[in-house]
Amino acid sequence: MADEVRRGLSGGQRLAVLLVPWGFLVVFALMYALVLWPRAADGHALAIVVSLFLALVFASSVLAAITFSRDVLQGRYPDTSR
Repeated sequence: MADEVRRGLSGGQRLAVLLVPWGFLVVFALMYALVLWPRAADGHALAIVVSLFLALVFASSVLAAITFSRDVLQGRYPDTSR
């Protein structure tokens, strides 16, 4: 397999791959701000607990998106070494 050609992503493909996780996070944050945050700000106990849990989910998703974006920009995605 030494003569196998390593093919990277084109510019448009790289942009599309990067937009998926960041687009999800934008929609997630928008829904959080419009739906859950007003209820939590009013002091509803269940809404506060759920919003804290979703804030943790959002933070971990941001870290995953940063890591994935870094891999795409450095050419480590897709992994064609197999």
